[in-house]
Amino acid sequence: MPELNMEDIPYSELSHEERPYRCAQIVALTKAEIPKEKIDPRSGRPQILSKRDKDELACGVRTGKYNNAMKAAAAFNHGPQRDVSAETVHLLLLKSGANCVTQTSDVPLAGRRKPFLLPAARERRYQWAKEHLHWRKEDWMRIIYTDESKFQRSGPRHVAKVYVWPGDPPRENEFIPRMHSVGGSIFVFGGMCWWGATKLARSQVPTVDKFVMHDFVEDFLLPKLREFREADINLTIQHDNDAKLHAPNWEEFYEREGYRVLPWPAYSPDMNPIEDS
Repeated sequence: MPELNMEDIPYSELSHEERPYRCAQIVALTKAEIPKEKIDPRSGRPQILSKRDKDELACGVRTGKYNNAMKAAAAFNHGPQRDVSAETVHLLLLKSGANCVTQTSDVPLAGRRKPFLLPAARERRYQWAKEHLHWRKEDWMRIIYTDESKFQRSGPRHVAKVYVWPGDPPRENEFIPRMHSVGGSIFVFGGMCWWGATKLARSQVPTVDKFVMHDFVEDFLLPKLREFREADINLTIQHDNDAKLHAPNWEEFYEREGYRVLPWPAYSPDMNPIEDS
């Protein structure tokens, strides 16, 4: 390495070949002033939780002060400059010796943060919007939007995690009672457009597969489309990206019936008006 006078030669006047050596000298001189015993061997971001914080969180859940990891994280984050996720608290409780038991509850928990769209999904949404930018109101009036939903007969069911430490006596109301008398779910399917809506298809079968969806389309959607066609209203079908509605034989089925399916970008319920109905 050539010797450079760091005080006399400004960095801007050094050549491109000399600048890396100058940077190396600066780093070497900076590290030489720091004793080795003071250099932190750990890498990554500093830990947010101290040992005292970890003990307080585990004690709060164990004594029943917090019912789950979400409530413990929310209470902890009220402090200054704190941002601890429920997953971090969950892992902390498991390391402290707790056993996690999954329960179902009728009380909704704090909403999960949905993941952001990946760049590829954003690009597909953007390209789809550009392709349909020239559409007029009359074009959108000839789209029939479809959707399917599943409802619990006993109300919404939500998953809760209960933490139990070995050897601790059971606490009252620690576990959420299960409902055995009324249960099951109802699967519904329907469509709507500017000119009207289809009848609501309902099913109580445990599993709704592509064959059940085919019956829904053939018995509820197609009769309405034929009714509109007789009134000289030709509609294009919009489906979400559910795999049950995009089996290989679906395209042939719609071509045989004389209908077109509108391509739809993934993760785009905000652009479907039936999602807000």
